[in-house]
Amino acid sequence: MKNKIIFGFALAALSATIGFSALALTPLVDEQTKLDSWRTLGLNMIENRLSVLSTADTLLSQAALVSDRVKADLSTEIQNNEASLSALKDEISAETALDAMKQKVASIVEQYRIYIVVLPKTYGFATASRFRSLEAKVDVLADKIEEESVDDSSEAKSLIEQARNLLVLAEQKIDLAEQKYSAMSVENYLQAAALNFEARAYLIEVKGYLHDALAKVKQAVDILKSGE
Repeated sequence: MKNKIIFGFALAALSATIGFSALALTPLVDEQTKLDSWRTLGLNMIENRLSVLSTADTLLSQAALVSDRVKADLSTEIQNNEASLSALKDEISAETALDAMKQKVASIVEQYRIYIVVLPKTYGFATASRFRSLEAKVDVLADKIEEESVDDSSEAKSLIEQARNLLVLAEQKIDLAEQKYSAMSVENYLQAAALNFEARAYLIEVKGYLHDALAKVKQAVDILKSGE
């Protein structure tokens, strides 16, 4: 009987020891799980940013009417971000402390501002380049129509003049938009967001001006054709 009692106490003590050991290990297991979750989050965030930066760099290289200086500055900014993010990716892959991991993941947003500054600026200049190209094509078309309308309909000439006025307005708004994009910086990302909003508003106006200018050129063409 005595042996049974001793064995019972020993078994209870062993069970308690195992239970406490499990409780002691639980925070470690939970912390590792959190660490892995933060690591996965950070690596995914970096991969997404590297992908969009690569696309933006390609788009920029194809923007024929972005000035060489602006293109060089933006391309350098993109490449520097890619290099820094790749280095941070290696650091996150090797990190073993949860607090340090959280800080590194937070820095992906706080230090780079890819979606607030770098991408809007790059896409903004690329859009401005595309609009300048369209503007030049409408201008060339207006020249041809103007040449053909000599001694012809004054209404057609008036439409061409109106189209040219719209092209001038478009050019002015493109310049203003580019000024806003040039002023955007990671250091002042809140101001950059406001500048991006203003620049986009200018480009929306440009789109309307170019649409109306092209419509007037087409009207002039129709008038000249009807007089043949």
